[in-house]
Amino acid sequence: MAMSKEVMKIQMADISESSFQEVKAEELSFDNVSLARTRINNANMGGMALNDVNLAHSKITNANLNISMK
Repeated sequence: MAMSKEVMKIQMADISESSFQEVKAEELSFDNVSLARTRINNANMGGMALNDVNLAHSKITNANLNISMK
């Protein structure tokens, strides 16, 4: 079954406890968000950029961390 494309612009919303399954979500932009206690499993995050991020108490397992520090 082919995926349908839906562009969402969500502002000032609480989407806590939402679930995304079998979703293509490339080139997303997050600004001033809380992803605390979020779980991400089996994800391709190649080319992802993180800026001014607090990763305290985060856990990463089974990961390819070929990281570029630019």
